[in-house]
Amino acid sequence: MEVKYGIGRGRAMAAALFSGAALLAAVVNLAAAQTSDRDAKPVEVVRQKFAMGDESRYKLDLKLNVRGANGGQAVIAKMQFKQTCSDVKPTGAHTLTDVFEAAGLKMASTPEAAVAADEMDMLASLPVVTLVTDAAGAASISFQGGTDHGNADLGGILQQFAASSEAFRPPRPVKVGDKWKLAYANANKLIGAGKIDGDAELLGTEAVGTVKTLKIHIKAGDPPTGDPPKPGFEGIVNLDPATGRVVKLTQKGSGEFAGGSASVELTITLVDSQKVRL
Repeated sequence: MEVKYGIGRGRAMAAALFSGAALLAAVVNLAAAQTSDRDAKPVEVVRQKFAMGDESRYKLDLKLNVRGANGGQAVIAKMQFKQTCSDVKPTGAHTLTDVFEAAGLKMASTPEAAVAADEMDMLASLPVVTLVTDAAGAASISFQGGTDHGNADLGGILQQFAASSEAFRPPRPVKVGDKWKLAYANANKLIGAGKIDGDAELLGTEAVGTVKTLKIHIKAGDPPTGDPPKPGFEGIVNLDPATGRVVKLTQKGSGEFAGGSASVELTITLVDSQKVRL
């Protein structure tokens, strides 16, 4: 018996065979990449060095949900700031100055209402922030402008970010699957406790913009569950091994805000141009 296929059915079979071949190729390539990652030589992340006049721009995205005795409050903030190294010593001591270039804020009683709320331009109310780090790594912070309450919370975020390269940097050359301990003083009370004891694991490599980074999973404290949730966080830090710089930091966790329990999502990302992109 002779079986004949119509043109449409033949095309369907060809498409199915092609997609099957493409899927098989993708699986083979993924397996090869995973094997390559596992077999790759350990990578060392250098300690970040600063030079006078170094400039970087970062985008900061914050979602904050607070539960307190007087009810709830939800905040969505988008900001961009320029970070400049305004002083550096041979000992490694250095000064960073953060100047905000754009800032938008939405606020409401619930996260859903905050998404729909009108955005307020908050740039004029933000301070210029100066972070001085000595040769031993101890940091101090000062503000020009802003408000006492707002400065404390924003300063904590910026101080933690400035210290994150050293806090999350693996203490030895690492390859995919390697783990190490985290232990550092945490200035950002919005996420985590005052002293962090946690864990880090190298997941692989990831391109963030034009930078090939090490993708590191970080976790400290309990998962952000419970009522109220206990201080802690989980997230991803993308480190450039060649410079030691944090290219992207993403954290989701819980802490404190204005005396209430806070649930927070925070992302800080290096941007590669002067254009403001909120």
